[in-house]
Amino acid sequence: MDNTQAVTLWQIGREDFRVDIEPKEGNWFSEYNYTIEIDPDPINNPNIPQLIAIPQKHNPSSETFSTGKLNIYFTLERNYKANELTLFYGCFGSHETNMFLDGQLLTPRSEFSSAEFRQLEISLTEITVGDHILTIKVSGEQKDPDYQVIGYLKLEALQGEDVDLFPVSDDWKSLTIWNMIW
Repeated sequence: MDNTQAVTLWQIGREDFRVDIEPKEGNWFSEYNYTIEIDPDPINNPNIPQLIAIPQKHNPSSETFSTGKLNIYFTLERNYKANELTLFYGCFGSHETNMFLDGQLLTPRSEFSSAEFRQLEISLTEITVGDHILTIKVSGEQKDPDYQVIGYLKLEALQGEDVDLFPVSDDWKSLTIWNMIW
């Protein structure tokens, strides 16, 4: 019997992202660093560029909050085996997506051929406790539009039932530390 269930470790943006939302006003960044743990409202109002543009094609004078390379910093509280973590990426735009975890390519380039909303689902390999960096870039030929719109990102973990590390009989559970010493 499989008792595992998915638990969201972190999420940026909403899964019900609407394509008709106006991009945020702001500046162009050739590289933008975002830290999961410090954003006050990462789901409803994330402080993240909504657009990832092809750097050599982007007009730096644009007044849209956008970037050529997005680095997402996050921390894991424990080690995970292969396929225990799944990364979801919802976006639209006609470009190749390049995703890296700690500098290692996660998947072959995924090309989106239309402006309809798409979702990537990536099962991750073994990953250790500690700090990590997810990097997203787009590449390809200039098209209309010349950017990819981020709808949401989410990292889920498979979690089974909690189990005691050392099973203890009911007789021992009622003992206090003082009774064990004497």
